[in-house]
Amino acid sequence: DFADLSEGQLVEIRAEILADGTLLATRIKLEDEDKQKVEVTGAIESIGPDSLVVSGITFFVDAATLVLDANRDTIDFAMLNVGQVVKVKGILQADSSFLAVKIQVKKQVEDEVRVKGPVDAITATEITVANVTFSLLDNTEFLDNNKNPISPSDITPGTVVEVRGQLLPGGTLIALRVKVEDVSAEQLEVRAAIDSVGANNVVVLGINLLVDSNTEILDKQNNPIGLGDLSAGLFVEAQATRQADGSFLATRIKVKDVLVVGGSLTSVDANSLTVFNAPLLTDSNTLVLGAFNVPKTLADLSPGQNVDVRAAQLDNGSFLATRVKILGTGTVTGISDNGSPDAESVPDGFALLQNYPNPFNPTTTIVFNVPEGQTSVRLVIFNVLGQEVLTLVDQPLQSGVHRIQWDGRDRTGRIVPSGIYLYRLKAGKFTETRRMILLK
Repeated sequence: DFADLSEGQLVEIRAEILADGTLLATRIKLEDEDKQKVEVTGAIESIGPDSLVVSGITFFVDAATLVLDANRDTIDFAMLNVGQVVKVKGILQADSSFLAVKIQVKKQVEDEVRVKGPVDAITATEITVANVTFSLLDNTEFLDNNKNPISPSDITPGTVVEVRGQLLPGGTLIALRVKVEDVSAEQLEVRAAIDSVGANNVVVLGINLLVDSNTEILDKQNNPIGLGDLSAGLFVEAQATRQADGSFLATRIKVKDVLVVGGSLTSVDANSLTVFNAPLLTDSNTLVLGAFNVPKTLADLSPGQNVDVRAAQLDNGSFLATRVKILGTGTVTGISDNGSPDAESVPDGFALLQNYPNPFNPTTTIVFNVPEGQTSVRLVIFNVLGQEVLTLVDQPLQSGVHRIQWDGRDRTGRIVPSGIYLYRLKAGKFTETRRMILLK
């Protein structure tokens, strides 16, 4: 009954578009089974004939498991290797094991970055620290060194801050939190994936860090290693000192083991949380975000919420959650004409149709066809510079006619400006791109 629905429940809604453009819900289904899904991104620890272990979690595979390389091309399970970084989407089975639905090779684990150092420049839209520029969002949180909220105007060039941000697929860095730090302006700390390694330097997040015989380089287990053991894509925490000529000399580089896990919170308390069987510690520095990156606190977490957690391994082997993103639970993201299409309604082939209305403000609908059989589909919006704005769909879909709405926001929740945008559908060997206009 409609009265049995309550805020926070996860639902699938099927609807039809009326003549005036409004949506009439024809079916509302509670999606309790979504709490049995888990996503993990990490390095493959071991591989068996029908299973693999990622970040301590064993996933079994079957004939229906979709395996993709870093270019999203289908590959055989046997082509995976120990040490590769993969993103695994799995389903909890009745016997408490996990069945992998999709495995995709990733170039690196982490998109979370941190830079601690003096501010080079700050405007209403950007902040630059150690020559690294972050875009500021409407929801970027600004804190003093006691974690009290402050205004962006309280931060000036020369102020030492720690910026916690996210690297978007197009290469843009966004600032989620800017916190004033009471440390020397000559010290620099950066946590991010290595860009490149040279004969006497390492580039991390575009920052060139010189290395000499006194630089301490450690692996995940705190064992000393050499510069040659580092490689592009490894996630590291680096500390450096500014030299008289303005360059940075690395004093310590530590390889960090990173875990990314998504799913339903099974437990949460003052010092830890658990996503399925993955226990994660929390502390006062754990960053909690809601929809559109709105700042939240650990007190806003509760069992049953769907979350995406980034965690770093500590020296004792446990994982500390560095960022927790509460995923939306009730937003309509797509409309399907047919729940279980019969043979006559199954499209003959893939097709990407023109969005409607076009031009639009602020919402438009994109329609595409998927032929018989389940297929991995990716629908992405780009700006005219080719930069990725938002991924609307990235999952296997059943055959049928699918309608997806876009509300004119990017992946950070920010409303995009008027202009021409491209939307691209890729499914198997099928790729098609169309153009649409946002006119305000």
